[in-house]
Amino acid sequence: DVTVVAANVTLATQAGVERVDVETTAELAEEVDRRFADSHVLLMAAAVADFRPATVEPGKIARAGSGGLELRLEETEDVLAAVAADRRPDQTVVGFAAEQGAEAISRAREKLERKGVDAIVYNDVSRSDIGFDSERNEVTIVSGSGEHRVPLATKDEIAEAILDRVEELRGVGPLGARLH
Repeated sequence: DVTVVAANVTLATQAGVERVDVETTAELAEEVDRRFADSHVLLMAAAVADFRPATVEPGKIARAGSGGLELRLEETEDVLAAVAADRRPDQTVVGFAAEQGAEAISRAREKLERKGVDAIVYNDVSRSDIGFDSERNEVTIVSGSGEHRVPLATKDEIAEAILDRVEELRGVGPLGARLH
């Protein structure tokens, strides 16, 4: 059984997949918390937002005479880290890291350790030919056992490669056969 908890997604939902749409990080955390206990694998592609306004005005803010506007942001809950901290040994948790620059893989590895997950899928967001708004991607799956580069491919092929790594992490092969 597959459940997709999504925010700001316009893609069609595949037949047989339950979809729950959320708008805020708090709603995402609530839905993931509610469903995770009955799950074996969590693929956490991204948070809704890393920051939110520290205060919320109940109505329109008038421009005239305001003297300007100062916006203060605060961090949202780290849903991935919270889920990973409370998981059972038979649950596999995979996060994603949108990174760029020379130290991107190091930051992905640091995220893996800091959040306590089984793997991090690193996406290079500096490239305009892959990732967001593209049908193709190229990723590196970082786990405790090393780095697995998935070369340029369709997003369906990237997804298959990620699921293959999840099976390896779980010690199972196709159709759930135990590998060890």
